[in-house]
Amino acid sequence: LYQRLPKLYESGDLNKVVEVLTTSQDVPEDLVLDFVDHITTDKNNFTTDERVVYLREVLNMELSYTVLAGEITRLPMQQALLLLELICSILEDTCLYPLTETRSLKWLDLIL
Repeated sequence: LYQRLPKLYESGDLNKVVEVLTTSQDVPEDLVLDFVDHITTDKNNFTTDERVVYLREVLNMELSYTVLAGEITRLPMQQALLLLELICSILEDTCLYPLTETRSLKWLDLIL
């Protein structure tokens, strides 16, 4: 994953990045946070809807929230605030699965 994902980021194929992250076993939390960093950085002119679509699947992955708590401190404040906003958009979905809601709330807790 450490060799494959940078190539996918360079090619701009975020659908493939999401697929690799969500279908691989035991994805390291630092790679998940690299993805969150990529999605929330201003230099990648994604729309809010695009960000929500990409994040929805990745935030729903089974992760160690203890490890993620240490990793999430890498995000600058502006990106953390954007991530909060995006997670709130995900939570507004009326067709949200209970597990997705629970995991999204855990992410909110980590950021706050």
